[in-house]
Amino acid sequence: MIQIESLLSARLFLAPRLSGGHIYFVSNLSGRLSLYAMEARAGGSVPKPVLPPEIALQNPELISAATCFIPSPSSAKCC
Repeated sequence: MIQIESLLSARLFLAPRLSGGHIYFVSNLSGRLSLYAMEARAGGSVPKPVLPPEIALQNPELISAATCFIPSPSSAKCC
């Protein structure tokens, strides 16, 4: 069950990376940290999750944002 606090909190957009025409970033859009991707085009696009919903990333204070992930265009199947 989703707690109301997660809906009221400000969303994080951490460690953006541009690769293969997509922007990859870490966010808590779903209430827990996960990896998202969106098309890098004029007008923007909708963020789509890269990881399955049952996988959550560690707290950003525990990991370095610079080494959190390295996008590879061949491994992204979300967009």
